[in-house]
Amino acid sequence: MKGINYVCLSGYLGSDPELRHTATGKAVTELRLATPRRIRHNGEAVEETEWNTITLWEQRAEYAASHLRRGDPVVIQGRLRTERWTTSNGEERKTKVIVAHDVTALPSRRSIRDAAPLADQAEAS
Repeated sequence: MKGINYVCLSGYLGSDPELRHTATGKAVTELRLATPRRIRHNGEAVEETEWNTITLWEQRAEYAASHLRRGDPVVIQGRLRTERWTTSNGEERKTKVIVAHDVTALPSRRSIRDAAPLADQAEAS
């Protein structure tokens, strides 16, 4: 049986995307995605937030850097990957990241606010 490695998350960007390039010239951007949810704890509603690291490559990285900002709501689709490295002290470390193959920007307060003057102008003409 072939395995399935598919992740779909919706949440909010924790910081502005920063575009950088690898030594071979490939565009790459890392995003921090907050995925909040409300749970009941001892009868009280509590918000719990998971933070995920998202890696975007090439056109997706360029799109994120030019169109997305901190706080924007997005939907990310991709695959889970384990990154491993050795620290300067010789300790083995690993972390999970999501390599995105699709990023969808959702309407945000910022995009609605920025569009409002255009709508007002259309009604005036």
